Amino acid sequence: MKRMFQKLGKAFFACLALPLAVLTFSPGAFAQFPCPQAPEGPASWWAAEGDANDVTGLNNGTPMNGVGFSNAQVGQGFDFDGVDDFVEIPYSPSLSPSGSFSIEAWIYPRVDGDMAIFDKWSGAVSLTYAFHTYPGHQLQFAISDVAHAGDGSFHYFGTTNVLTLNSWNHVAAVYDQSTGKRQLYANGVKVAERTDVPITIYNGNLRTSIGANSPDGTSTTSYFNGVIDELAFFSRALSATEVQAIFTAGASGKCDWAPIIATQPQSRTVYVGTNVALSVLGSGVAPLAYQWQRSGTNLTGETASSLSIPNAQVSNSGNYSVVVTNSLGGVTSSVATVTVLVPPACATPLPGVVSWWTADGTSNDFTAANNGVLRNGATFTNGMVSGAFFFDGIDDFVEVSNSPSLNPSGSFSIEGWIYPRADANMGILEKWSGSVGLSYALHTTLGLALQFPISDAAHAGDASFHSFSTTNVLTLNNWNHVAAVYDQSTGTRQLFLNGVKVAERTDAPITVTSSSLRVSIGANSPSSTTTANYFKGAIDELTFYARALTVSDVQAIYNAAISGKCKQAVPPLITAHPTNRSVVIGTNTTFMTSAVGSQPFTYQWFLNNSTAISGATNVSLTLSNVQFASGGNYSVVISNAAGAVTSSNALLTVTFPNAVVRVVSTNTGGGATTVVPVQLIANGNEGGVSFSLNFSNTLLTFSSVTAGSGAGGAILIPSTGSVSSGKLGLTLLQSGSGTFAAGTQEIARVTFTAATVTNATNTTISFGDQPTPRQITDSQANNLAAWYSNGVVSIAATEYEADVAPRTNRDHAVTLADWIQVGRFVARLDPVTNSAEFQRADCAPRGTRGDGALSVSDWVQAGRYFFGLETNTPADGAIVEGAFNPPNGPTSRNVRAINAGVFAGQTNTLAIQLDALGGENAVGFSLGFDPVSLSYLNATLGTGASGALLNLNTNSVATGSLGVALALSTGSGFSAGSSELLKVSFRAASSAAGNAVVSFGSQPIVSDVSDTNGVPLAANYLSGNMAISPYPPFLKIARSNSSVVVSWPVVATNFSLQTNGTLSSNAWGNLPATPTVLGVENIVVSTNLSKPQFYRLKNP
Repeated sequence: MKRMFQKLGKAFFACLALPLAVLTFSPGAFAQFPCPQAPEGPASWWAAEGDANDVTGLNNGTPMNGVGFSNAQVGQGFDFDGVDDFVEIPYSPSLSPSGSFSIEAWIYPRVDGDMAIFDKWSGAVSLTYAFHTYPGHQLQFAISDVAHAGDGSFHYFGTTNVLTLNSWNHVAAVYDQSTGKRQLYANGVKVAERTDVPITIYNGNLRTSIGANSPDGTSTTSYFNGVIDELAFFSRALSATEVQAIFTAGASGKCDWAPIIATQPQSRTVYVGTNVALSVLGSGVAPLAYQWQRSGTNLTGETASSLSIPNAQVSNSGNYSVVVTNSLGGVTSSVATVTVLVPPACATPLPGVVSWWTADGTSNDFTAANNGVLRNGATFTNGMVSGAFFFDGIDDFVEVSNSPSLNPSGSFSIEGWIYPRADANMGILEKWSGSVGLSYALHTTLGLALQFPISDAAHAGDASFHSFSTTNVLTLNNWNHVAAVYDQSTGTRQLFLNGVKVAERTDAPITVTSSSLRVSIGANSPSSTTTANYFKGAIDELTFYARALTVSDVQAIYNAAISGKCKQAVPPLITAHPTNRSVVIGTNTTFMTSAVGSQPFTYQWFLNNSTAISGATNVSLTLSNVQFASGGNYSVVISNAAGAVTSSNALLTVTFPNAVVRVVSTNTGGGATTVVPVQLIANGNEGGVSFSLNFSNTLLTFSSVTAGSGAGGAILIPSTGSVSSGKLGLTLLQSGSGTFAAGTQEIARVTFTAATVTNATNTTISFGDQPTPRQITDSQANNLAAWYSNGVVSIAATEYEADVAPRTNRDHAVTLADWIQVGRFVARLDPVTNSAEFQRADCAPRGTRGDGALSVSDWVQAGRYFFGLETNTPADGAIVEGAFNPPNGPTSRNVRAINAGVFAGQTNTLAIQLDALGGENAVGFSLGFDPVSLSYLNATLGTGASGALLNLNTNSVATGSLGVALALSTGSGFSAGSSELLKVSFRAASSAAGNAVVSFGSQPIVSDVSDTNGVPLAANYLSGNMAISPYPPFLKIARSNSSVVVSWPVVATNFSLQTNGTLSSNAWGNLPATPTVLGVENIVVSTNLSKPQFYRLKNP
């Protein structure tokens, strides 16, 4: 026992409570004063005499990481190395004051810095108090409550330079809650003071540290480098005199003291069968002895600091106290009255129970609707009412799968008993996740508060709307009844504690978010797979209601206390009544209901409150193929073991479907004519229809309108006065009592001409009311409901005559490439691959948009489009090629093959001639010849076609067919008269002889003569011969009366005709005569018969 004798050097002195006096000195010692009586009310006093025990025995510490002990101001003290040493003291209520308190000690700092003396300060766990040194030889003293948790300017309060390094300094920190005043003392003198509005010190569960700070409850910092001695904590504010007396005592320290009561036993009111525990917290020099008394009489064997009364009965009621003694004296506690009551009756279960987790050894829902699953070691303990869920605060929780009944669409309530063993953010019942859905949550928050956030989608990011909480209302390590109520009809939220409303907030009503998130008991689920904010303690009788509980409802449950809610079936409560339905005849419809209460439910649906519908015994009622006779009032009776409830009536109204007037969408090409049908989907009772059609007058030009095939005998009355502005009015009226037939009827056909467009476009034909309003009536002139459905005319990009290039993706223009490509089609150099391509290539005559054949007239017309002589024309006409029918009639226009000759085995040309009448622009034809006798070599423009365009098709010359297409420049024509068009070179076969016919045909190129406008002209096509002569040529002589006729082949152009009268080789001479050409023969007639003559052909 440290203070019975105080050691100083080699001398020992008795502890005296005398006025200040100088006592005996020993060698090397200094003067000291008698120790003062310890001030009243120390909660703990760590003398540091070789251990970290509390002199009172209440809050013993543990030296951590090599704390040493060295000579100190009074005996020994804690010696800290400033690296990692500290003394750890477990959490204790006696070191967590709610009001005034004081800390005082001797310190011997070796360095200047931020070093903890006595500390219970953590932003992560609790901000209670902190007593530190601070750079500049200062002292600092911080306190906080929940409201100031983030207010650093409130926390910190310090001195100027007051400490001396490597010397003993007596320091004290005092908080007087009655005035809100904080004071700091150094060596008995007040060195700093600050006054604020009084606060209640935050009571957190953080450990307390000597010589270090615990920023998160597990790690440490701000280590003290030096010695701390005689540290004492008082549950009251020390006076200046008391601080001065401790300092003045110096090395004598504080004397031991007789016991005092730090915490009195508390009166208890409990119910029969409850275990009652009374306890006292005594302070004084150990050891302390205890004797409990009832009404002043000692209770045998009750000599501990606590008194237990198991299974309390009414007879245990009475006044209890305890006498605490030690060697210096004793003290008697105040009286604690124990009142044992007979338990009240259980509360009748309220209507609207959705789920009720009794936690009586099971996680199932008492209503059997939403059973839970224990997770991560969650278990059971004694509860307020029988059993309860027990959670360790680390990872335990109860998981309840998502359920429609736990996604309320209106008012709802949550209530239950909780036994919190920590002050922290802890989930009670939660369906709250930023990633899955924010619906509702009931949890505790730091500062022993309750919080009840709710949200809908509109407020998902509005934390100010979510936030709704109480102040400090909960009691740790006790049962608290909590209730959270949301009344959707008023938008009011309420929180109750132990039957009393402690908070209320009203906003505009919302429907809380319905999400797929699970419900968690004892935790929060920030996602569908993770949990947080674990509850530490017990939760009992947790119940979810589909309505707003009243104040009396909550009070009744609280007043039932340990009896709880009666474990009996909960009658059904309808949370969603069937609703009125209006359906179209022949369709299906379903009535739905939902209810809460004890499962299972039975259902019976009724028609008009009296007729039970056979087989209609499910939660929903589906009616198929509804008829008019199905109309009426439908209701359902829901029953369970506790009772039955009848829903409100839901009226089923059966109607005709709305008639539909619709424009049928069509497709057309730019520049083409199209018919747009208008249909009526009728019920069979429609007698008249009127409406207006709105259309784009730039894309569609109205042509005409006729009644459709489904109009029956209806009279069509069009209103066409506004068609130029894109509005057409139509009225169709049946005579007398006639009606349109039921079903889809075509009632009108409207003809339009589409505009030419270079790009495909859509244009809507919509319904309007000008010039003719929309209306459908029956035959009695009653208006009928109708829908009007617009249609779309899709106009393809205009396909132009002669627009054939590029072949795979037209450019909707006639260019040089198109002119060339049409020429290649005409010459059959490229095949036409599809009907659309043929339709565009067959572009002449322009007036008929082709004639069903490809000829040079089409080539001419393509040139006229290309050179801009005529505007582009939308494609139309034949889509399949047929026979070419050139104009008929007598004509002197000829295309002829001019006879020619050739030696066998040699080559010569044959001319093609046009006998023109004037204005011919192009000529096309095919030449046929015997490929055995003649072989095609080449063809060139004739002298009369200089500068013309020439396309030759030589693909079939091996079989005796040559195609020729020839055209002058666009707009030019041949002059009247004969013009040589073409020279065709052939080689005669060596074995050939006689006349080889060169004829005209239509394969591969049809025979056609076109004028400059691309109009086919009548013409005759005259064949010719290629006379094949042997080589050398034969000279034939014949006598005719008195003349001699000498003939030889015209082809022998390099031969001369010579005569000789004697056959002398030197007497031959050229005959001075010009031959006459007759066919393929040269003819010379000689009348010199006076003497013999010899004739020969001589090749120079």
